[in-house]
Amino acid sequence: MSIEEQIARLLADILPASVDVAPSGDVKLVEDGLGLDSVNLLELLVRVEETFGITIEDEELTLSLVETIGSLADFVRRKQSAGSRPTS
Repeated sequence: MSIEEQIARLLADILPASVDVAPSGDVKLVEDGLGLDSVNLLELLVRVEETFGITIEDEELTLSLVETIGSLADFVRRKQSAGSRPTS
């Protein structure tokens, strides 16, 4: 299952059943998209951290991070990649 599909499942758990969440990278999360409010966004980000084993630092929290499913999935990939690098 792709990261986008996993994020779509997380969203489906958070949002009312009447909201259809497509696992497409270009699905907008805020404003004219799914319309997530601040509580929904916080819940999503906590679930993303838990699901993917990453930490989202305060300075990383930007509107562009949560603009679309794709932008959030790209961020997860970068964090996972950075976390898998050996430290010296």
